[in-house]
Amino acid sequence: MGFQDGRAGSQGQIVFPFRGEVYTETSALATAFTANWADAAGQLRNPAGQPAQLLRQFIEARSRERFDPRREDALSELASQDPVNVRLLAVLRYMAPGAEPVYGGGVLGPGELWNLTRHALRGRGRDDEVAHDWVMEIVEHGVLRRFTGAPGGEGLAEIEQRRLDAERRWEHVRHRLTGERPALAGALEDERMLPVQLLNIAVDEARAARRLDRELGAALSGLPVRLPWFERQLRAAGTDPLLLLAALMSLPEARADAERAAEGVRQTWEAQEGREEAVGNAQGGVMPPRTRRGQARPALGSPQQGRVGAMFWAVAGMSVVSLLWWAFLLVLLVSDEQRGSVSLVVGFVCLAEWAAECALAFSMGRRYHPDCALLPRVARLVLAPVEAFRTRGFARAGMLLLFVVLVLSLVTGWLPYLIPGAVGLLHLLWTYLRWVDQDRRRVAYP
Repeated sequence: MGFQDGRAGSQGQIVFPFRGEVYTETSALATAFTANWADAAGQLRNPAGQPAQLLRQFIEARSRERFDPRREDALSELASQDPVNVRLLAVLRYMAPGAEPVYGGGVLGPGELWNLTRHALRGRGRDDEVAHDWVMEIVEHGVLRRFTGAPGGEGLAEIEQRRLDAERRWEHVRHRLTGERPALAGALEDERMLPVQLLNIAVDEARAARRLDRELGAALSGLPVRLPWFERQLRAAGTDPLLLLAALMSLPEARADAERAAEGVRQTWEAQEGREEAVGNAQGGVMPPRTRRGQARPALGSPQQGRVGAMFWAVAGMSVVSLLWWAFLLVLLVSDEQRGSVSLVVGFVCLAEWAAECALAFSMGRRYHPDCALLPRVARLVLAPVEAFRTRGFARAGMLLLFVVLVLSLVTGWLPYLIPGAVGLLHLLWTYLRWVDQDRRRVAYP
């Protein structure tokens, strides 16, 4: 049945033909549209076309009220120049307000939105371009607010509210950073990817922060010098996804600034070598030993710088660890004979920890403190439960602390060798991870 002879059914009522079927009820047609989104969008692509006009008449003929604001809004959207997915969604939300939140042929939820934004950010092929177009439609036309009454609709509305909050906060972040460094103005106004990033952050802030942290750490490798303004920005970012995003978007400017600074340092070295070579020629061709031609120059931001300070922090941290091991032996309720054997295990573990921590500090130099040093890390670990008691999650933190104390008491009573062995193994593993990760950490670039 074509649209020409599909305007009236057997009893003179307006019907809508779709995929070889004739529909007389809006709910049944909405189900068919949802299950065959691409075909429905293809028919309604032209808002002034015959299918769109027939659908308008089909909806009007089944409306019992003379004036229905929801109906008028849906029909107004159907006749607009908005993307076809947005127009189709408006009609579907009117015809079946309690249906699942479907857009573009797929159910929308936090997991689906996360994957959609990740594809849009990746931008490697046609599928990623389609994902980007859908994300922009969702953002620009407030799609997530349209699922009132749908299963999971409240969660989608909350995501949209978080996105709007992130959008407003981003303006403050951008204004502050460009005020401190006007050259960042262009870098922080990416109209193509910024809306996608903000939606990704709104879906899951903690997960987005981890993603941005990894991307930022990978992108930082290779910066030739440390820049004070960028260093401050990185340290202030912490785990805040918006500040991490700002740092990631500031990288091109930081890289250009670092290359200019590195070039200036190279030119200074070359000029100095030229002057000293001229002095050497004037003195009979003898170069000063400090700058003989071919002598290796110290690398910019080399780990050799700051080794004394790093070793100081390593010794300070391990002194605290040694004190804690002494306290452990003091309160351990075992026989004197067993205490002696446990002391040997603790001594061996402590010696291994000293060697690993000092070796790490020596290899990292000034990059060791404060981001990889033992004391700040242990302090954050110890203070985390205390901070949890001051928040709404204090009950969970208290139960967890009680459970840990109970388990440690039992293990200490039964297997006193297990605690030092496990702690030492974890410390060595953590030291290895810090060493492997030092070139990828945000503030650990050369």
